[in-house]
Amino acid sequence: MAMETKKEKFEDYEGFVEKFKLKKTTDDCYTPQYVYDEIFSWFNENIQSLDGCNIVRPFWPGADYKALEYHEDDVVFDNPPFSIFAQIIDYYTAKGIKFFLFAPSLTLFSAFRPNVTYIVAHCDIKYENGAVVRTSFVTNMERRHRVILAGDLYKQVKAATERMQKQDKKSRRAIIYPDNLISGATLGRLAVRGICMKIPMAECEFVRKLDNAQGTVFGGGYLLAERAAAERIELSPREKAIIESLGK
Repeated sequence: MAMETKKEKFEDYEGFVEKFKLKKTTDDCYTPQYVYDEIFSWFNENIQSLDGCNIVRPFWPGADYKALEYHEDDVVFDNPPFSIFAQIIDYYTAKGIKFFLFAPSLTLFSAFRPNVTYIVAHCDIKYENGAVVRTSFVTNMERRHRVILAGDLYKQVKAATERMQKQDKKSRRAIIYPDNLISGATLGRLAVRGICMKIPMAECEFVRKLDNAQGTVFGGGYLLAERAAAERIELSPREKAIIESLGK
Protein backbone atom coordinates (compact mmCIF):
# COMPACT_ATOMS: atom_id res chain seq x y z
CA MET A 1 0.00 0.00 0.00
CA ALA A 2 1.41 3.41 -0.98
CA MET A 3 2.27 5.75 1.86
CA GLU A 4 -0.01 8.75 2.32
CA THR A 5 1.44 12.07 1.28
CA LYS A 6 1.54 15.03 3.68
CA LYS A 7 -1.21 16.69 1.62
CA GLU A 8 -3.48 13.60 1.92
CA LYS A 9 -2.89 13.41 5.68
CA PHE A 10 -3.68 17.12 6.05
CA GLU A 11 -6.91 16.83 4.05
CA ASP A 12 -7.92 13.75 6.04
CA TYR A 13 -7.33 15.67 9.30
CA GLU A 14 -9.31 18.64 7.98
CA GLY A 15 -12.19 16.28 7.20
CA PHE A 16 -11.99 14.83 10.70
CA VAL A 17 -12.10 18.30 12.30
CA GLU A 18 -14.96 19.37 10.01
CA LYS A 19 -17.22 16.70 11.53
CA PHE A 20 -17.17 18.54 14.84
CA LYS A 21 -17.93 22.02 13.53
CA LEU A 22 -21.41 23.42 14.13
CA LYS A 23 -23.12 24.13 10.80
CA LYS A 24 -25.99 26.48 10.12
CA THR A 25 -28.73 24.60 8.32
CA THR A 26 -32.50 24.81 8.05
CA ASP A 27 -32.49 22.99 11.40
CA ASP A 28 -31.12 26.18 12.98
CA CYS A 29 -34.13 28.34 12.06
CA TYR A 30 -35.12 29.86 15.38
CA THR A 31 -38.36 31.82 15.15
CA PRO A 32 -38.43 35.57 15.91
CA GLN A 33 -40.69 36.14 18.90
CA TYR A 34 -43.01 38.59 17.14
CA VAL A 35 -43.67 36.01 14.39
CA TYR A 36 -44.24 33.24 16.94
CA ASP A 37 -46.72 35.42 18.86
CA GLU A 38 -48.67 36.23 15.68
CA ILE A 39 -48.99 32.55 14.72
CA PHE A 40 -49.88 31.57 18.28
CA SER A 41 -52.67 34.18 18.30
CA TRP A 42 -54.01 32.93 14.95
CA PHE A 43 -54.12 29.34 16.21
CA ASN A 44 -56.06 30.40 19.31
CA GLU A 45 -58.66 32.22 17.23
CA ASN A 46 -59.00 29.78 14.32
CA ILE A 47 -58.13 26.27 15.45
CA GLN A 48 -58.43 25.83 19.19
CA SER A 49 -58.03 27.88 22.35
CA LEU A 50 -54.85 27.01 24.21
CA ASP A 51 -56.06 28.42 27.51
CA GLY A 52 -55.16 25.99 30.28
CA CYS A 53 -52.63 24.17 28.09
CA ASN A 54 -48.95 23.91 28.92
CA ILE A 55 -47.02 25.12 25.87
CA VAL A 56 -43.87 23.10 25.28
CA ARG A 57 -40.96 24.17 23.06
CA PRO A 58 -38.56 21.19 23.06
CA PHE A 59 -36.40 22.11 20.08
CA TRP A 60 -33.18 23.93 20.89
CA PRO A 61 -29.47 23.23 20.19
CA GLY A 62 -28.38 19.89 21.57
CA ALA A 63 -31.84 19.00 22.94
CA ASP A 64 -33.45 15.57 22.59
CA TYR A 65 -37.19 16.02 22.18
CA LYS A 66 -37.76 12.33 22.96
CA ALA A 67 -36.07 12.64 26.35
CA LEU A 68 -38.57 15.26 27.51
CA GLU A 69 -41.29 14.10 29.90
CA TYR A 70 -44.62 15.05 28.31
CA HIS A 71 -47.93 15.43 30.18
CA GLU A 72 -51.57 15.24 29.19
CA ASP A 73 -52.07 19.02 29.07
CA ASP A 74 -48.88 19.66 27.06
CA VAL A 75 -49.03 21.12 23.55
CA VAL A 76 -45.86 21.23 21.48
CA PHE A 77 -46.01 24.57 19.66
CA ASP A 78 -42.62 24.96 18.07
CA ASN A 79 -40.37 25.07 15.02
CA PRO A 80 -38.68 21.64 14.76
CA PRO A 81 -35.59 20.57 12.80
CA PHE A 82 -36.87 20.19 9.25
CA SER A 83 -34.48 17.33 8.43
CA ILE A 84 -36.32 14.97 10.83
CA PHE A 85 -39.77 16.50 10.45
CA ALA A 86 -41.60 13.27 9.50
CA GLN A 87 -39.88 11.38 12.33
CA ILE A 88 -41.09 13.97 14.84
CA ILE A 89 -44.68 13.75 13.60
CA ASP A 90 -44.60 9.95 13.88
CA TYR A 91 -43.23 10.11 17.42
CA TYR A 92 -45.81 12.58 18.68
CA THR A 93 -48.66 10.78 16.93
CA ALA A 94 -47.66 7.42 18.42
CA LYS A 95 -47.40 8.96 21.90
CA GLY A 96 -50.68 10.86 21.63
CA ILE A 97 -48.91 14.19 22.18
CA LYS A 98 -50.70 17.26 20.82
CA PHE A 99 -48.66 19.43 18.49
CA PHE A 100 -48.58 22.40 16.15
CA LEU A 101 -45.36 22.39 14.14
CA PHE A 102 -43.77 24.76 11.66
CA ALA A 103 -42.87 23.12 8.35
CA PRO A 104 -41.18 24.02 5.04
CA SER A 105 -44.04 25.01 2.77
CA LEU A 106 -42.75 23.60 -0.51
CA THR A 107 -42.30 20.06 0.86
CA LEU A 108 -45.23 20.17 3.28
CA PHE A 109 -47.15 17.20 1.84
CA SER A 110 -44.09 14.97 1.54
CA ALA A 111 -44.55 14.16 5.23
CA PHE A 112 -48.07 12.81 4.67
CA ARG A 113 -49.66 11.22 7.72
CA PRO A 114 -53.34 10.18 8.03
CA ASN A 115 -54.07 11.82 11.39
CA VAL A 116 -52.79 15.35 10.85
CA THR A 117 -54.00 18.57 9.27
CA TYR A 118 -51.83 20.60 6.92
CA ILE A 119 -52.17 24.40 7.22
CA VAL A 120 -50.85 26.07 4.08
CA ALA A 121 -49.90 29.68 4.84
CA HIS A 122 -46.76 30.12 2.72
CA CYS A 123 -45.37 32.72 5.15
CA ASP A 124 -41.98 34.17 4.26
CA ILE A 125 -40.34 34.08 7.67
CA LYS A 126 -36.86 35.44 8.26
CA TYR A 127 -35.51 33.27 11.03
CA GLU A 128 -32.88 34.20 13.61
CA ASN A 129 -30.05 32.68 11.56
CA GLY A 130 -30.93 34.94 8.62
CA ALA A 131 -32.55 32.23 6.50
CA VAL A 132 -35.82 33.16 4.81
CA VAL A 133 -38.04 30.07 4.59
CA ARG A 134 -41.54 29.83 3.18
CA THR A 135 -43.32 28.25 6.08
CA SER A 136 -46.56 26.37 6.63
CA PHE A 137 -47.78 24.24 9.53
CA VAL A 138 -48.95 20.80 10.65
CA THR A 139 -51.17 19.94 13.62
CA ASN A 140 -53.05 16.99 15.09
CA MET A 141 -55.44 19.27 16.99
CA GLU A 142 -57.82 19.97 14.09
CA ARG A 143 -59.93 16.88 13.54
CA ARG A 144 -62.21 17.87 10.65
CA HIS A 145 -60.02 18.89 7.73
CA ARG A 146 -57.06 17.44 5.86
CA VAL A 147 -55.86 20.77 4.43
CA ILE A 148 -56.55 24.36 5.46
CA LEU A 149 -55.52 27.19 3.16
CA ALA A 150 -54.76 30.06 5.54
CA GLY A 151 -54.35 33.22 3.51
CA ASP A 152 -55.33 35.23 6.57
CA LEU A 153 -52.37 33.86 8.51
CA TYR A 154 -50.07 34.78 5.63
CA LYS A 155 -51.37 38.36 5.76
CA GLN A 156 -50.99 38.56 9.55
CA VAL A 157 -47.37 37.40 9.51
CA LYS A 158 -46.54 39.68 6.59
CA ALA A 159 -48.11 42.69 8.33
CA ALA A 160 -46.26 41.91 11.57
CA THR A 161 -42.96 41.60 9.68
CA GLU A 162 -43.49 44.92 7.92
CA ARG A 163 -44.31 46.62 11.23
CA MET A 164 -41.14 45.26 12.78
CA GLN A 165 -39.05 46.37 9.79
CA LYS A 166 -40.46 49.90 10.07
CA GLN A 167 -39.70 49.97 13.79
CA ASP A 168 -36.14 48.82 13.13
CA LYS A 169 -35.62 51.54 10.49
CA LYS A 170 -37.12 54.17 12.78
CA SER A 171 -34.90 53.05 15.64
CA ARG A 172 -31.79 53.23 13.46
CA ARG A 173 -32.73 56.69 12.19
CA ALA A 174 -33.28 57.94 15.75
CA ILE A 175 -29.52 57.93 16.45
CA ILE A 176 -27.50 60.42 14.41
CA TYR A 177 -23.83 59.74 14.99
CA PRO A 178 -21.17 62.49 15.06
CA ASP A 179 -18.93 63.09 12.07
CA ASN A 180 -16.05 61.65 14.08
CA LEU A 181 -17.63 58.21 13.87
CA ILE A 182 -17.74 55.97 10.81
CA SER A 183 -19.41 52.58 10.44
CA GLY A 184 -19.80 50.03 7.68
CA ALA A 185 -23.16 51.57 6.80
CA THR A 186 -21.89 55.17 6.57
CA LEU A 187 -18.90 54.17 4.44
CA GLY A 188 -21.14 52.01 2.27
CA ARG A 189 -23.26 55.05 1.40
CA LEU A 190 -20.09 56.85 0.29
CA ALA A 191 -18.83 53.87 -1.73
CA VAL A 192 -22.00 53.65 -3.86
CA ARG A 193 -21.48 57.35 -4.72
CA GLY A 194 -18.05 56.50 -6.11
CA ILE A 195 -16.11 58.12 -3.28
CA CYS A 196 -12.65 56.76 -2.41
CA MET A 197 -10.95 57.13 0.97
CA LYS A 198 -8.00 55.68 2.86
CA ILE A 199 -7.84 55.88 6.67
CA PRO A 200 -4.41 55.34 8.27
CA MET A 201 -4.22 52.97 11.21
CA ALA A 202 -2.86 55.71 13.47
CA GLU A 203 -5.85 57.99 12.75
CA CYS A 204 -8.70 55.78 13.91
CA GLU A 205 -9.73 53.64 16.86
CA PHE A 206 -12.37 50.91 16.99
CA VAL A 207 -15.45 51.37 19.21
CA ARG A 208 -18.55 49.28 19.80
CA LYS A 209 -20.64 52.06 21.36
CA LEU A 210 -20.55 55.75 22.25
CA ASP A 211 -20.59 56.71 25.91
CA ASN A 212 -23.39 59.26 25.45
CA ALA A 213 -25.61 57.18 23.14
CA GLN A 214 -28.00 54.35 23.93
CA GLY A 215 -27.27 50.99 22.39
CA THR A 216 -24.27 49.84 20.40
CA VAL A 217 -22.93 51.01 17.05
CA PHE A 218 -24.39 48.41 14.68
CA GLY A 219 -21.50 46.34 13.35
CA GLY A 220 -18.98 48.44 15.28
CA GLY A 221 -17.30 51.63 14.07
CA TYR A 222 -14.19 53.80 14.19
CA LEU A 223 -13.50 57.16 15.82
CA LEU A 224 -11.60 59.39 13.38
CA ALA A 225 -8.98 62.03 14.06
CA GLU A 226 -9.58 65.77 13.45
CA ARG A 227 -13.26 65.65 12.52
CA ALA A 228 -15.94 68.03 13.80
CA ALA A 229 -18.31 66.58 16.34
CA ALA A 230 -22.01 66.45 15.43
CA GLU A 231 -24.57 68.33 17.51
CA ARG A 232 -26.96 65.45 18.13
CA ILE A 233 -24.61 63.24 20.19
CA GLU A 234 -21.82 65.00 22.05
CA LEU A 235 -18.71 62.93 22.47
CA SER A 236 -17.63 62.15 26.02
CA PRO A 237 -14.38 63.58 27.45
CA ARG A 238 -12.80 60.12 27.12
CA GLU A 239 -13.73 59.90 23.43
CA LYS A 240 -12.54 63.48 22.77
CA ALA A 241 -9.20 62.57 24.35
CA ILE A 242 -8.92 59.58 22.01
CA ILE A 243 -9.56 61.77 18.96
CA GLU A 244 -7.02 64.35 20.08
CA SER A 245 -4.40 61.62 20.43
CA LEU A 246 -5.03 60.09 17.01
CA GLY A 247 -2.43 60.83 14.36
CA LYS A 248 0.12 62.19 16.83
